[in-house]
This record gives sequence, structure tokens and C-alpha cells, in this order.
Amino acid sequence: MPALTQEQQVRAERRREAVRMEIPGLFFASLANWGLLYRTSQDFISPYLCAAPSTPHPPLGGP
Repeated sequence: MPALTQEQQVRAERRREAVRMEIPGLFFASLANWGLLYRTSQDFISPYLCAAPSTPHPPLGGP
């Protein structure tokens, strides 16, 4: 394996540093994305999950 020149070493180190800086941002962005997805899915799904009323209600026609 050929030895890296000084410039290549510096470049590789900068690239590693950039990736290290990006990882938390990507993590939080994906976390926010999943949170948003979960919230909207709750809005769409929960009416169907909670469709059965917990207390009996009078028929829609009235008495």
C-alpha cells in the first residue's frame, strides 16, 4: 500500500471530520421525520381505531 502524501492525509482527515459533523444532524432530522410521520399517521388512523364509542349513545334518529 503506497504511503499517502501530506495533502491526501489532510484531505482524508477533513472528510472524516465533515462526516463526523453531519451524523448528529442526520440523526435528528430522521428523528423529526419519524415523529412527524407518527403524528400524521395517528391523525389518520386513530379515528378508525377509536370508532367504537366508549359510552352508549342514543340512535341518530332521536327519541
